[in-house]
Amino acid sequence: MLLKLSEAYLKRGDSALAIQTVEGALKLRAGPEVYARLGDAQTAQRRWESAEQNFRRALEMDTNCSRALAGLGTVLLRRGKFEAALDNLIRAVEADPSWARPHSDMGLVYMQLGRWDQAAEAYQESLSLSPRDADSLSKLGLIYFRQGNYDEAIEVLQRAVELDPYSAEAHSHLGIANAGANRLDEAISAYQKAIALNPTDSKSHYNLGVAYSKKGRWEQVIEAYRRCLEIEPQDLNARYNLALVYDRLKMTQDCVEQLQEGYRVALRKRSEAFLEKIQRELDRLGVPPQGLSERS
Repeated sequence: MLLKLSEAYLKRGDSALAIQTVEGALKLRAGPEVYARLGDAQTAQRRWESAEQNFRRALEMDTNCSRALAGLGTVLLRRGKFEAALDNLIRAVEADPSWARPHSDMGLVYMQLGRWDQAAEAYQESLSLSPRDADSLSKLGLIYFRQGNYDEAIEVLQRAVELDPYSAEAHSHLGIANAGANRLDEAISAYQKAIALNPTDSKSHYNLGVAYSKKGRWEQVIEAYRRCLEIEPQDLNARYNLALVYDRLKMTQDCVEQLQEGYRVALRKRSEAFLEKIQRELDRLGVPPQGLSERS
């Protein structure tokens, strides 16, 4: 009863109450499922170390506890230990093949590793078990885009936004897929919806700027790139592109300002590719780059 109650608290986003409830269950019976549930609640609070300890404690009691295996896989994924995460998620699937969650997390690991075909297979399996999972649909749509299957990506992502109209990620991915298919008006609309849901997503602002630039809507391009840079000043793509737009519009001073700031950012990030590109543009304009003393 207490474990079901803790799961309900987690689903509604109250991880603190979930932890309190599981801790109450631990006083009654300290079994592997209880420790795994505690790990799940701590994972929701991004308490990775504590969560990992409790998942491992559960696995000491039952090496085939699917919830603990999946939870440990998730924690290792978040900590960038992709191969170890994959090992645990595969074991979780073997322990409980009917549970969608480890399949979807396997998909995310494969995405991080750039193994797109295996990522697609993992999300397809997850969706066969949980067809209305909008997050898995969103990820699968992005994978299809990466594979160049734009029509499939759009179809899947439209289902994702229908199931969860408030998912900024799904709308953003739908914009990316539409842009890949050169459906720029649809891409712009999707990016705008993503931004309305999550105004601080710099990538959606950047992608919106790219879409506007393909339509030659330069005022909107400038606005989108500037908003991206307000959120993420280190975005060299946005800064370089904005400089090129200013140059196209004969706004030379603004162009130089963006190039100089981009040069400083590139120095700090040690980005040789951007340093060379920006240097070429400054040379063409007859302006020496600033910030040379920072280079080492």
